[in-house]
Amino acid sequence: MLKIGLVGCGGLGSRHAAHVESIEGAELVAVCDYELASAKALAAKLTSQPAVYNDHRTMLSAQSPDAVLVVTPCRHSGRACILRKTNGTHN
Repeated sequence: MLKIGLVGCGGLGSRHAAHVESIEGAELVAVCDYELASAKALAAKLTSQPAVYNDHRTMLSAQSPDAVLVVTPCRHSGRACILRKTNGTHN
């Protein structure tokens, strides 16, 4: 099973989460958003019941996903992408 994390729970993040749930062999293990309420709202709509975080560093260390989707505004995505690479997760 491929463990996937998602950073960014807005409109695009919601669509990506739905697509991940439809992929056989993939599991959305965590969602993360700087606005915790957004992450909680998205997680409540998903069948996979992912863990919820408001800090991508905590999500990466707690869940150790195989891949991370970073779906955030450009001003936020750089830090998450760099950290994801240093932790060895895939794009």
